[in-house]
Amino acid sequence: MMFRSQTFARVGLFDEMTFLYYEEFIMAEKLKCEKLVTYYVPEARVYHLHGATTAKITSAHKYIYSVVSQRYYYSRYRRISKLGLLALSMKVTLSFIFRSLTESGYRQNFILFLGSYY
Repeated sequence: MMFRSQTFARVGLFDEMTFLYYEEFIMAEKLKCEKLVTYYVPEARVYHLHGATTAKITSAHKYIYSVVSQRYYYSRYRRISKLGLLALSMKVTLSFIFRSLTESGYRQNFILFLGSYY
């Protein structure tokens, strides 16, 4: 993503309530609220050489960060109904449980998942 500094001045910086994932969705909502236009440039290339943020995080922790950010995004920026949030919660919980059947890292972090998501 690239922005002009005036854009940040107008819509604000990234939402600090998300650690990983959904920053782009949140920024898109902020831009949309300000009636700003976004563009996709398929020719643009960005090379992310190291992945320093996520390289040391287990897949279970990445999943937890992702679903926490997802829930925050949908409740804060998309304003989905309580029924919608319940359906989302059921989906991510079932997904975590199924992953726990085959990956020990998910089993070991199930309590952490429940505590961070619910």
